[in-house]
Amino acid sequence: KNGHLRVEYQSSLYVWMRHQLQKRVGTKHVTPLTDEQIRLLEEVEFPWDMDRKTAWNDKYQELLEFYKKNGHLRVGHKSNRSLYVWQEVQRRKRSGTGGYIPLTDEQIRLLDDIDFPWGTERKTAWNNKYQELVEFKKNHGHLRAEYRSSLFLWQEVQRRKRSGTGG
Repeated sequence: KNGHLRVEYQSSLYVWMRHQLQKRVGTKHVTPLTDEQIRLLEEVEFPWDMDRKTAWNDKYQELLEFYKKNGHLRVGHKSNRSLYVWQEVQRRKRSGTGGYIPLTDEQIRLLDDIDFPWGTERKTAWNNKYQELVEFKKNHGHLRAEYRSSLFLWQEVQRRKRSGTGG
């Protein structure tokens, strides 16, 4: 149908293909491929050298296309779940969390070049609003911000988060 075996990064077919590679290597936790399975995969020119870098570059290109179309990099988890998850994985790779293989310097540079949102924006925005709250209390002696003001609404979100009802 497609004329190639470049599949969407982290799709079910991608995961299956990665599993076939593990089976070909014959690690102790997976049953090795049979000679017949290897022959069948070779008939369709299975990419035994399937490279994570290629998958990463494909997803990066998808992110660039998203940016060109939308003018931003805020991918919604409902509108494009796989790209949203990919962005989250890049953040974890950069921070060294989640047991992921770290990003290369080149990958970090490519993401920085497009102003990739590493996640620090939320923290900075929260800290800015917190400082505004501190300043408000210093000036007014209380925390009762004007009803429906941005500071009032931010406080409401913090209350919901603390109570576990969202936000």
